[in-house]
Amino acid sequence: MIAQVRRTASLSKNAPVLVVVDYLQLMCCGDEKLDSGANEVLRVSRVATGLKQLARDTNTAVVAISDINKAAYQEALRTGTLDMGALRDSFKIAHAADCIMLLQTGKAQRGNDQPKDQVDLLEERYAGNHLKLRQLQDVRTRFPLNEKAKATYARLSLLKNRGGMTAEPMFVYERAYHRFIPVDLDLGGDNEFEDL
Repeated sequence: MIAQVRRTASLSKNAPVLVVVDYLQLMCCGDEKLDSGANEVLRVSRVATGLKQLARDTNTAVVAISDINKAAYQEALRTGTLDMGALRDSFKIAHAADCIMLLQTGKAQRGNDQPKDQVDLLEERYAGNHLKLRQLQDVRTRFPLNEKAKATYARLSLLKNRGGMTAEPMFVYERAYHRFIPVDLDLGGDNEFEDL
């Protein structure tokens, strides 16, 4: 399929192509026993390894969407944080991937406190850094939420980025239109997650 796309688009055989897998846990690995069996972890491990090899062999960028496990989802609702252990079914996903990004749009409910959105959670994290805190406090004024669009704040946590920086870009996510509007915010780069 990749070669066919390159031919159809009159691209050279090494021209970059993007492959999107939506989503990883639904993909078959080609081994009938694994594909029809109950061992999803082994199948997903095989798929992740195969996609990594596909990317290397064909000079292709592969973006694979993964589900998260139920325990991580419950933890995110409680604390507002996710880590690479949230990936469902296989640590092979984290090992094979060059980049791991986790998207969070919901609120965290900590005890009897008011639910905290993604801006609140980052304000807590950067409470001791006045420059970053000031930027975060301006987000609600500069990027108000449109109730008609069912908007909420979202953050994309880049937890692993081989050869690049890690960061947490923010967005206004308009759920009614499934549209992400970037929030102009610079919270820094490398080593932002050492405290997690």
